[in-house]
Amino acid sequence: MSREHHEGLLFCWQVRQALAQALDPMAQMRIGSEFYHRHLLPHFGIEEEAVFPVLGAKDPLVERAIREHRRLTHLFLNTDDPIYALSRIG
Repeated sequence: MSREHHEGLLFCWQVRQALAQALDPMAQMRIGSEFYHRHLLPHFGIEEEAVFPVLGAKDPLVERAIREHRRLTHLFLNTDDPIYALSRIG
């Protein structure tokens, strides 16, 4: 899971670089959507099904992580304002 978190941080860095270079935001959202479906969604599933139940649903860190999963899901699926979504993801 540590490697998956590293890949997520690397993706965020790439998003920031793309924004700084004013690359096509819709193209970046397509890349982001692929990253979300290929990497994040399975990772969220593992955490929520295997890790979080061990820690307990009321654990403050679990609650925070679940909120972050929902926030990121919304941002990756929101194509109405790609620049806003990318800036919040990155």
